[in-house]
Parts: sequence; structure tokens; C-alpha cells
Amino acid sequence: MACSLFSYYTVASKPLIERLGSVVVMSYATLAGAPLILLGTLPFAVRVDWQVLSPLHWGMLLWSTMVSAFFGWLTWGWVNGVRGVARTAPLMYLMPPVAAVIAWYAIDERFTLIKIAGALVTMVGVALAQFGGSLPLSFRRSGQQGQ
Repeated sequence: MACSLFSYYTVASKPLIERLGSVVVMSYATLAGAPLILLGTLPFAVRVDWQVLSPLHWGMLLWSTMVSAFFGWLTWGWVNGVRGVARTAPLMYLMPPVAAVIAWYAIDERFTLIKIAGALVTMVGVALAQFGGSLPLSFRRSGQQGQ
């Protein structure tokens, strides 16, 4: 469901961003989504002892909301408007490898052969879907050359 909604948002927001600008579209999207997020997280938020959070914790919260979320979405919308959704959507597949490297470095994540194989199969599939129609003739089956 989340993938479907994200895909819909990415495609539907492109003409709006081109017409109104990414700041306006992102602001309305944030205003529309924030009440549901706040409602869903309220039971957990009331249990947090907010007074014991250090300045580092507040800084990380500010970073995750402003830089990672808001400015990240602004950039995503802008790139979609400039490059087109078909060119930028595959970039979403960079998140798992980047997260894997960070997890390996930060929390000593271990990678089994099945994890690595699954990641490679997925990335090859994305590359074929993205660039399959523009591969050089030498990469295509010999029976299709010249067509």
C-alpha cells in the first residue's frame, strides 16, 4: 500500500510542482499528511519523557524532520520535475544499499549470501527495466540485431 501511494504521489505531484513550485506542493502535502501521522503517533508521544532529551536528541529530531523529510521531499519533487518521473523513480532503489552500508558501519550488520544474492537480483532487475531498451546491440540477442 505504501509503495502504491508513494508511486501515485510521485506521478501526480509532477504537474503540480511544474505549475506551482515544489515548496507550495510540499507544504500542502505536509499539511495534508501531518494530522494522520500525529494521530497515529500520539499514543507513543505521550509516553516519552520529553524533558530528559538532550540537545543532541533535539538536534537529531530537527534534522530528521527538516533536512531528511521536508528538504528531502523538496529535492525529490524538484528532480522529478526536471528529469521526469521515469528517470528518477529507480533512484529509490539506492536506499537499501545505502542503508546496508550504514548498518554495516554503524551497528555491525552481517550480510549472508542470500541477502547479497537477493540485493543483486533486485538491482539487476531495476537496471534492466530502466535501461533495457537502450542497451547496445551487442548486449541484445543475436536474432534481434538490425530490427
